[in-house]
Amino acid sequence: MYSTSLRITTIQAQNSNFVIEQIAGYIGKTLGMPVKFIVDPPCPERERQLDSGDIDIGWICGLPYIGKADQANPTIELLVAPVMQAARYRDRPVYYSDLVVHHDSGFQQFADLRGASWAPALYPLGLFINLYRKIFGMSSDKR
Repeated sequence: MYSTSLRITTIQAQNSNFVIEQIAGYIGKTLGMPVKFIVDPPCPERERQLDSGDIDIGWICGLPYIGKADQANPTIELLVAPVMQAARYRDRPVYYSDLVVHHDSGFQQFADLRGASWAPALYPLGLFINLYRKIFGMSSDKR
């Protein structure tokens, strides 16, 4: 049995709220049904509600999606993935985590950061985990 309304949230940084709220409005208008955009409670509780089915649709990053989708009996299903317009995406739903440096830094490859002081942001979490793996799995000859 289908619900007469949809509950939509994002499990991403707060700066995505405006975009997702606009998409939620579009979905409601297109389907002709009420849509509630959920931004409270905090992310961990919204994620739990998405996992339990109390929230119908959620925008999540690739890393948590893979963790959920790879379970023996996944409780989520991929509906859509964005396809960005920049050439590097090649018209595919690809997610990149970029590490940026100041243009005057002199760093040209990842190995150049060895011995330098720097700190990754904790969000998106996937970027942090990928950097951690790269740093602790990197030999001196790898880029």
